[in-house]
Amino acid sequence: MRLSYPLGSADMVFDLGGFVGDFSAAIHEKYSCTVYLFEPVLSFFAKCQARFASDEKIHCFNYGLSSSPQTLCISLDGDASSIARDTTGQLETIRLEQFDEFLDRFNIQEVALLKLNIEGGEFDVLEHLIETGKIARVRHLQVQFHDFARDAIARRNRIRAALARTHRQDWCYHFVWESWTRL
Repeated sequence: MRLSYPLGSADMVFDLGGFVGDFSAAIHEKYSCTVYLFEPVLSFFAKCQARFASDEKIHCFNYGLSSSPQTLCISLDGDASSIARDTTGQLETIRLEQFDEFLDRFNIQEVALLKLNIEGGEFDVLEHLIETGKIARVRHLQVQFHDFARDAIARRNRIRAALARTHRQDWCYHFVWESWTRL
């Protein structure tokens, strides 16, 4: 299900929380689409950059996207690394860029698929996209909400209600993965 979207080679996919690039590799292999992979943790980014160095359609960025430009500390814990919780005590300073400004800077009018697995940061991203109206540029949304984030249940409910005005829910596994398609 996570790779089943009506995509083609002309489409652009944003992979926020790219980790070591498995989702980016799989979605690109299936559809030959262009992928923008965002991974702010340097060691994970380096793996992605090396992995996709010879692929002109997969672009790796060593920062995340959020509601505003920020420099933060992330707790390092493999694919559970998070700015929303401290799991190991090992921290790294990371950079986040403002999502809507990124879209405008690169004149991106449509993201065919936005995949969000950013360990609690998904709330800020989606609230920002909804508030700015840029959510209308997202054709398909695949998001993993995390229940450990501040006010997770209430925020998820508000986001889902707002998304229902612009998108329809295709499938949902409560606080695991869900997918939405623009109306």
